[in-house]
Amino acid sequence: MINSIESLRADPKLHALLSAYAALKRNRPDAEWHDRVMDLPGCEPTELHRLHGLLLASGWVETRVHGDSFRDAGKLVSCYRLTADGAAILRFAGPGGAIPDEESEQIV
Repeated sequence: MINSIESLRADPKLHALLSAYAALKRNRPDAEWHDRVMDLPGCEPTELHRLHGLLLASGWVETRVHGDSFRDAGKLVSCYRLTADGAAILRFAGPGGAIPDEESEQIV
């Protein structure tokens, strides 16, 4: 488990992915669960899987899988959400490195 501000600051892609989930929450505050972020600029699918694992292991996002999660090919629908810890560490970590918040909002 990484669970530290330094690890989030040191990895711009990890920061961008967590920021993308925060943007999903900001853009649709009424939705409890959001689709899994499937693309991140400059990030290969295997790396994106690893980043999701780090977010989950740190407790910064949580997931649930249900029958409807797989209704659209190539997507995981309504199965990820930012946790209170994820929102807090993102606030304390400050702006991300290489991928600005504007781009993380375009990911969603």
